Amino acid sequence: MDGFTLLKNAHAKKQLKVTFEIPIEGHKIPVILTVGDRLAIAETQDRIYQIYYSEYQEKGLDKKPVNEIDFEAELDRFKDDADTLKILKDQKPKNLADQMAKKYSRLRTIQEVIPGFLKNPDGTPFLKTEEQKLEMQEIIKEDNDLWILLAGKYTELFIKAKDIETAVKN
Repeated sequence: MDGFTLLKNAHAKKQLKVTFEIPIEGHKIPVILTVGDRLAIAETQDRIYQIYYSEYQEKGLDKKPVNEIDFEAELDRFKDDADTLKILKDQKPKNLADQMAKKYSRLRTIQEVIPGFLKNPDGTPFLKTEEQKLEMQEIIKEDNDLWILLAGKYTELFIKAKDIETAVKN
């Protein structure tokens, strides 16, 4: 076995990932998100956020205070997910434009972006066509439990990656 093959095999064994199951009608579908996915998802989420923030800023919403009722409702939605709840509290919006841009970029990320990065345990894409991705988006919109599961697993992957980054810095 050559050196590169050894390196690839070692990397595959230590690859940072979140493996979980999507429960559907008594079945459990195993899927994976990897740290590489986290980076691509975060980049897309940031682009979506910037577009929304710019639009809301043009409407003057950056001069308006945070809607505390909506913020508390957002926190309540994740009351059973301590990690996501902590991140939301730590990243409390600075103004209404920020609040709305964060909210809608997060919604779109969970409904539209994350599904495209789900993989089967063998590393192949879970959703193989654009039609399947669009159908999955509709399923997520209508299934709050699935929405919360995907949000939580993305947060878990984000935290694992941050822990590794912190360890490397130290």
